[in-house]
Amino acid sequence: MNARNLKTTVTAVALGIAAAASTSSASAQGLGGIAAANAAFDAQFNARLGAMQQQTNANIQAIWMRHLQVNGPRLRAQYQQLVASGRAVGTFEQFAYWDLMSASGTNNAGALAAQRAQFEGNQRAYQTVQQGYASYNAGWYQNQAAQSAALAPCAFIDAFTASSSA
Repeated sequence: MNARNLKTTVTAVALGIAAAASTSSASAQGLGGIAAANAAFDAQFNARLGAMQQQTNANIQAIWMRHLQVNGPRLRAQYQQLVASGRAVGTFEQFAYWDLMSASGTNNAGALAAQRAQFEGNQRAYQTVQQGYASYNAGWYQNQAAQSAALAPCAFIDAFTASSSA
């Protein structure tokens, strides 16, 4: 290969890389816009979800306080009897919670169903979080692979020009 053909080949490769870089730059701006829109959506979603969680927690706390207000004297007397007889299994708060969930001990199946539903809900939430992490990691891996693939031709040109100039 003579010097003229080498120069023509290197120039053609350089022009190809420049074209790919300009396309990649335009694509990156488009991806940046998508990323910004995704971040804005996520922030809005998280704010709304946080507000709903706060409202749910406030409602749960109101139910709990109302239960203690209405049934407190009865619950304290029953719990003291359990403690005196040595049959108390947990704290007063746990006893009061059981009373609330079981309708004063008349619906143990309801309390068990509520506990099971809560556990299953927690499991679904955990699975959703794990799926989010897996999706994030897969996206990161694909991004890294794309960056490596885009940079691979540069290493070839660097090696080619270094060996031809020697």
